[in-house]
Amino acid sequence: MFKTQGYIKILLLSTLIFVCHSFGFTANNAPQRRRIVFFAETLDIPKSVVNKILDSKRFCLVVPVNSATGISENLEPLISCGKAEPALSLLNEPILPVVASFSNSILKNRDKHNIFHSYISGYTENFDEKINKKRFGIFLKFAVVSEEIVEYFGKSKISWVNAKNLYANTGEFLNGAFVCGETVVFAPYENFPDKQVEVMSWLEKRKEKIIPVVLKEKHIQNYAFMEYLIDVFDNSVYIKPAIPLFILFMEKETLVKGNFSFKSFPLSSAVMDKIDSAVSAIESCKDDSSFAYENAKSELIQLCSGDIIKEVMNANDNAINMFNVTYSNILRLLQITQPASKVTQRPSWSEKKEEKRVVWSNSETSVKDVSDGIIISNKGLINSIKIVKTAKKAEKLNMNEEYIKVTFSFSGLANDIWSNKISFVDFYIDLNYIDDVGNTSTFKDVGGFLSPDSAWEYALRVTERRATLYRSNPDGPKVIVDIPVSGASFFVPSKYIRGNPVNWGYQAMAISKHDKNIEILDILNQNIKKKSVILSTKPLVMSAVRLKH
Repeated sequence: MFKTQGYIKILLLSTLIFVCHSFGFTANNAPQRRRIVFFAETLDIPKSVVNKILDSKRFCLVVPVNSATGISENLEPLISCGKAEPALSLLNEPILPVVASFSNSILKNRDKHNIFHSYISGYTENFDEKINKKRFGIFLKFAVVSEEIVEYFGKSKISWVNAKNLYANTGEFLNGAFVCGETVVFAPYENFPDKQVEVMSWLEKRKEKIIPVVLKEKHIQNYAFMEYLIDVFDNSVYIKPAIPLFILFMEKETLVKGNFSFKSFPLSSAVMDKIDSAVSAIESCKDDSSFAYENAKSELIQLCSGDIIKEVMNANDNAINMFNVTYSNILRLLQITQPASKVTQRPSWSEKKEEKRVVWSNSETSVKDVSDGIIISNKGLINSIKIVKTAKKAEKLNMNEEYIKVTFSFSGLANDIWSNKISFVDFYIDLNYIDDVGNTSTFKDVGGFLSPDSAWEYALRVTERRATLYRSNPDGPKVIVDIPVSGASFFVPSKYIRGNPVNWGYQAMAISKHDKNIEILDILNQNIKKKSVILSTKPLVMSAVRLKH
């Protein structure tokens, strides 16, 4: 009995010492109150977690808000009571690493409106109007920024920004909160533990007065963890949650000034010139409403994507080819045949008449456009595929989001088809109709190729219950997201595939798989050869089906 009591006393004493040390209170010095700033990486906060935060004493966090859609219903209670600070989330964030790299050279010698301002001002004005906030920050999920961009944010009434590329003058990577001009820069930790037993030991190692932390989906969707976390900080005396604007107005004197630098994002002058040219071309067409203009903007995001840019700078031939053709595709979509900086005239899209386009290539497959999409009809096991842009309420959120809806129709009852004939359907999407841009190989377990002018940028493996979206990368297909399938229909969020489905090419392969035996049951065919001839020729080479224009 006495041994047990003694053990408990020692344990309690050890815990007290541990907590005091973690939160800055020891016998030799006065308590030092510190702040922790939570950045919620996702808007999808479960109602149970929202209610727990509402019931808490002081827990608060930052939430990213799209200025186009506004605040979702599940976040309104948190924002209205001040326990969530809405921050501007940029849809065109992938362009920021590129802007950062040439802000030193190009932006100082030209009108910023042409390159950067137009991408930011629209968002800030919408945010100011819809959210009714005069002071706010920009929530960046992954963009690399520069000191010049932070200064630009400050001049645009942006109070704070989070960044991932802060370094001390000694070259050491930094986390914490800092002052850059008039703007507060948070460099958040992204390794916050998702297990309760690791939280206290993680906090003990942090010495900053202000600790910015990213709460990822795995944290926020775990109610037991969030309940524990909220209770920990409700009961803490010496470390308290805070929102960025509180730090800005109440504790700015605690922030570190200077003594840090931004790591540059190196790009060659040739790459910078092409990106500058592409942005200028798109800006010159910003009053258009055609799908070509929308696709050109989508191509710009691809042109500036970190995956491509990094491999371009590493002299990856496939990435360089993809970058060059994506740039050319932007000009082609906008009907510009010379460098954008030298363009003085271009066709007026408002004067062009869009024609109804129906293509019958042969007796096996036909293609026609419909409102906001395309229908492919096929004589075979795959009866038809309908791909349209649509909007629906986002799951768990009271707001509409754009999607690409894909619906398969089979020759037979869908349930019987899935269970007795088809194991999965591989669905390939070619966005640009440019030779060798993308991947020409099908998935390895199937075998086969698409023709060079049908190289795919995105592909889906569709089963009865799930569709897995892949993106072509220089190093091979990369999994993007898993999507639920209902019957033979599913919704791909437009944030993953941007543009107009009418302008894309498609190939679908119905596959039967038993053990390691693969059988291709059906494909789409817009070729002069019969499907039976194509399927019997080895190696299998197919072309994408598309509307010709």
